[in-house]
Amino acid sequence: MNTLRSILAATFVLAAWPLLAAGYLLPLVKLTKLKFFTETPSLLSVIAGLSIEKDYFLASVFVIFTLFFPISKLALLTSLVFSPKRQYSSTTKWLARLGKWSMLDVMVLAIGVYAAHRSGFAAAASQPGAWCFTASILLSALAAEFIPTHIKKAADSQTDTAAPSID
Repeated sequence: MNTLRSILAATFVLAAWPLLAAGYLLPLVKLTKLKFFTETPSLLSVIAGLSIEKDYFLASVFVIFTLFFPISKLALLTSLVFSPKRQYSSTTKWLARLGKWSMLDVMVLAIGVYAAHRSGFAAAASQPGAWCFTASILLSALAAEFIPTHIKKAADSQTDTAAPSID
């Protein structure tokens, strides 16, 4: 059972990386203003635009929740899934909790699209960047759930009782 869980976790982690990169680079939303002008910003261009407009607080929130959290979580998941020693700890539980905060980005994006729709000033529609980013966040959350959280005690007791080797 742990082997199947490990394979699923590895598959989800490997699929999440390219989706996260696509989520950063592809357009997030298509904004149509006055039926003539359209914008399709990517996540990275939104952060750059906020910085250019000197809205440093909002830019830093985006950097923390859309860049730092997902990349850190995937890096930790990758190291746990592909570590040769397969030592699992409470880190996996922490990563699963962190995944719930990663969904904050998806919610903020959805609120922004809804607000643009309701304002009447611009028509907004989600684009592939939003879908890829959301899929990456969901896959990383699934990977964190499928990583086995403990090692069989029999394996631990065998390594503890083994005689030290002299080289």
